[in-house]
Amino acid sequence: MGYGFSVKKGNSKITVHPESRELPKVNIRVRLQIYVFELGNSVRILKSDYVNRMEKELSKHLEEKAAATIETLQKANCDILGIGKEFKAYHPNIWKSLDWRKDFPEMTIEPNFDVQILNSQEE
Repeated sequence: MGYGFSVKKGNSKITVHPESRELPKVNIRVRLQIYVFELGNSVRILKSDYVNRMEKELSKHLEEKAAATIETLQKANCDILGIGKEFKAYHPNIWKSLDWRKDFPEMTIEPNFDVQILNSQEE
């Protein structure tokens, strides 16, 4: 049986870590509050030990998918996530030091997911 999920709330935050003599590193933290359901069934309460394992596995899976997507975007020099705007607005000195079209594809951009499943029960 497969699983699906619906997002109740999600937000993300981009954090820039300036590195001396290197390109800055970027962390994208994504927090998701979700309801999980078996495909073909409605949402039901899940046991907390199962939920804890599922939260970790789903976070890891989403991080892997996001990292692969970010790598593809960087190869295409496509900043759909607005990382350049973040630099320009909140780190203008770093922004001025960059050759964005050359440096963006070479930056380390790390996604980090924190998934919280809402339909769980305490044991």
